[in-house]
Amino acid sequence: MNSSQSQFVSGTDSSTKNSDTGEAPVGISPSRNVTNDCAKKYLIDRRIISRWIKAEAKILKTKLKRKNMPVDWSYYPSLENHLYTWVKEKRLKGCCLSGTTIKLEAAEIHNTLYANTNESGIEFKASNGWFVNFCRRKNLVLRRVTTNSRDLPKNAFCLIKSLFRECQVIVNSVNYKPGIIFNMDETCIYLDLPLNYTYEEKGATFNKTGATFNECVLINYIKTILVPYMLENTVLVAI
Repeated sequence: MNSSQSQFVSGTDSSTKNSDTGEAPVGISPSRNVTNDCAKKYLIDRRIISRWIKAEAKILKTKLKRKNMPVDWSYYPSLENHLYTWVKEKRLKGCCLSGTTIKLEAAEIHNTLYANTNESGIEFKASNGWFVNFCRRKNLVLRRVTTNSRDLPKNAFCLIKSLFRECQVIVNSVNYKPGIIFNMDETCIYLDLPLNYTYEEKGATFNKTGATFNECVLINYIKTILVPYMLENTVLVAI
């Protein structure tokens, strides 16, 4: 290196710049004799300064600041449009959507849309990179749930009765074994824990979630069994 290459990066002198930004302080000489002095002055590890000296040409060509984050164009625009519609419908119903849930639904939509096309032979992996770009294209962000709704869905009781009927069919089947049944009183609460975060459109200020299945069962039990039993077996005592 010659004397004209005595500085790595042009700019204002600042001792606050560090190794995270890839910027070298102004005034650093490539001479190895002053590496220790530069390390002490700017509080930077001397090994980092040595690496900067070796990579001077590459550093000068690197854009140190990126104002915009590039988003790749979509390879599956139809799939993403269907998936975005599904996300909005689920959020309107108060469902919490995790990244895994959205990616699983994307795989299902891909298998449905491209079943009889040339794309059917291509495996859609729904990778993390694709998911990040999908969220950027559709302005989806991970938000904390601000309100837990206790409003039951309109078909809550029908769903509960359907579950009980299916359980009865399983119990009466020939291959039924008691070991395959979980105790709902102990496992339901854990399996049905509501999520604290959900993917929502950017700018949303009210993130609402619906009642959980455990809450539906509990409310149905109180309404149809507990309250009538208490009314029938309660003795009023005059004071």
